[in-house]
Amino acid sequence: ISFFGLVCEQAARSLRGNIMFMSTSVISGDTAFQNDQDVVKVKRALMAIADRCVLLVDSTKFRQGGLHRLTSLQDFDRILTDSQIKPVVVSELDASGITVEVC
Repeated sequence: ISFFGLVCEQAARSLRGNIMFMSTSVISGDTAFQNDQDVVKVKRALMAIADRCVLLVDSTKFRQGGLHRLTSLQDFDRILTDSQIKPVVVSELDASGITVEVC
């Protein structure tokens, strides 16, 4: 069972975390997108209470499109992805100061 919406968002704000590990639906350029606006609200609240945020995404998430803007990739301390990511994407993100680790 998962809960989203106002109650979940308010509950998330009452927490504190050292590291937030999260995923996202789509990465387009230097922006993470989510398909559900309620998920966006909760993830933003959780990012706000964490000391560090790590984005876990497989290489298929790096494409054009996206519905609800979650946040800039600059807001993550690190992005972890698989070895199928295109080297040009890693180079572009590195040039923007975004740390990408291929696992």
